[in-house]
Amino acid sequence: GAIGAAIGPIVGGWLVDAAGWRWVFGLIVPIAVAAAILAIVAVEGGHDPEATKPDWPGGAFATIGLGLLVWGLTIATSGGPGAAYYIAGGVAASAAFLWWESRCGERAMVPLGLFGTRSFSAITVLTFLLYAALSGVLLLLPYLLISTGWRATAAGAAILPLPLIMGAGSRAAGGLAERIGARWMLAAGPVLVAAGFAAMRIIPGTAIEFLPHILPSMLLIGIGMTAAVAPLTNAVMASVDRHHAGAASGVNNATARIGGMVAVALIGLVLTGGGRGVSIDAFHAALWLAAAVAVIAGVAGWLSVPAKRA
Repeated sequence: GAIGAAIGPIVGGWLVDAAGWRWVFGLIVPIAVAAAILAIVAVEGGHDPEATKPDWPGGAFATIGLGLLVWGLTIATSGGPGAAYYIAGGVAASAAFLWWESRCGERAMVPLGLFGTRSFSAITVLTFLLYAALSGVLLLLPYLLISTGWRATAAGAAILPLPLIMGAGSRAAGGLAERIGARWMLAAGPVLVAAGFAAMRIIPGTAIEFLPHILPSMLLIGIGMTAAVAPLTNAVMASVDRHHAGAASGVNNATARIGGMVAVALIGLVLTGGGRGVSIDAFHAALWLAAAVAVIAGVAGWLSVPAKRA
């Protein structure tokens, strides 16, 4: 995962410089095809004989609801018409999703009983907030750099310390979590990430340099994310019984993606000039908001594991 996160922004930046930003979307196609072939060829089959049939209506309600909500937020923050209708439709579809899942009980795509434990609910909140804050900042930063004259390749490389730290430190962070307890790691990690966001406020509107303006904050964010993510999966698995492990893992991963998706949909609040630039004042305000969100995620992390487990 860390290798992919390190390579992606650089390759994507090179494509923007060499062929234009639309080609970044084309880059997904060969990667998806290769992943599908690998799954067919290398992943063993097998199934749980006690598993229920897929919850197709639940999947449809969730897809429609999230799609409409995100599209509505995107239009609302970019000044387009009709945003309220899309948001209302998304809320209605999401409400239908919850209604359907409550009827399905254990057969649901997202068994609502998972949220009956404080631990799983707190971990879900932590995941949503932390990845929303991170995704928003990591999208805006390269965009700001490009708008101030950086080449897209260099802007993508500017966030390279983050995945490198996560890749190099995850094993050690997992061992540390076993010694001191996941509770401390899940609380301290997001707080370090918040400190990294706050440190990023020294970035000026022009003449941005990597070493003094970006690297210190990237180091803090990288260390914080490594501390939080390493024990997160174990905490998710420990919060539910074995029968629900697959559903819990799926919900947690989906929550991370949804958090990032919502943050990206709100980027229009920071863009200027019809999307061609970034307001440095709005960027600094977004950093404070991201830092506050990360701190709340740290509180959720502290609450996610009972004190006796720490």
